[in-house]
Amino acid sequence: MDDLPITGFDYFGLKYDQEEASVSFGPLECKGEKAISPGQSCADLKLQGETVSGYYQIGSGESKGQGPTFETVFCDFDQPLDSGSLQERVAPLCEFHVLREKGDFNGTNKIVVYDKVVTEFGPKGQINIGNGVFTAPYSGMYEFYFGALTDHPFDYTSIYIRHNWKVIDASFADGKQYIPMFIEFHLWMGQGDTVDIWLDDGGLRILGPNAWETHFGGKLLYI
Repeated sequence: MDDLPITGFDYFGLKYDQEEASVSFGPLECKGEKAISPGQSCADLKLQGETVSGYYQIGSGESKGQGPTFETVFCDFDQPLDSGSLQERVAPLCEFHVLREKGDFNGTNKIVVYDKVVTEFGPKGQINIGNGVFTAPYSGMYEFYFGALTDHPFDYTSIYIRHNWKVIDASFADGKQYIPMFIEFHLWMGQGDTVDIWLDDGGLRILGPNAWETHFGGKLLYI
């Protein structure tokens, strides 16, 4: 039923004055659409109807044309809108995404390096594309990802994840065909700690910009 308001019901089949009819209906379901944006603060989220306190990502504006940036905060929606306790930052803004989009990367025992910074929010220089090393500007829990296409002329491709120059994890792929490789990992880092992606053996195929590049990125989740 789409027509509102309902003002009455018509009954049919009642023959005698003594006859009565009744109707019951429910439950009622209200439908509608509303555009929801991430919001710039916990106050924005509360005004949009959020009621469950917890960790949220809020927009923190634009950064030199690199697109919207986000940070993680704790929202206590039991607090009034004008309370300083409504929103608590849990991590400084720190996020990066770099690419290698020109030239295959083949060989043994070397750090994967990149040629383009897509985004770098927070302290500058946290990621060095020339040597492929990320240096943590803050102590805290970080999330990283690495994506690539293995090159087929090699018997296999082996990738190591290194923390402070020590191998902490690895991924392997058959080199007889092109195989997409994606790694995601979380790591507690101290300020000044490093992370890099180490090519132990094999190769990474680059099919050109906007086709298939090698990606490396990460962000600080909380401190």
